[in-house]
Amino acid sequence: MAATIEEQIKPGQTYSEVREIIGFDGTDVGYGAILYEWKTEDGGNLLIWFVKPNTEDAVFPNDLIVQNFRMNSIK
Repeated sequence: MAATIEEQIKPGQTYSEVREIIGFDGTDVGYGAILYEWKTEDGGNLLIWFVKPNTEDAVFPNDLIVQNFRMNSIK
């Protein structure tokens, strides 16, 4: 059985890695935080908080680092 999205996303991953797991870009809903949202197939949402990497040559948003996430399913 394939791992769920929740099982695949881990703190320390980059935005690019998350996008590869999910398959498309998220929507920036940060309102001051670095927060992206993805809509799930069941009508829920996945919220992921990111932090900036400690490098000056980082590419935004690809190099952002996962800090925390929350999945809200509608079932």
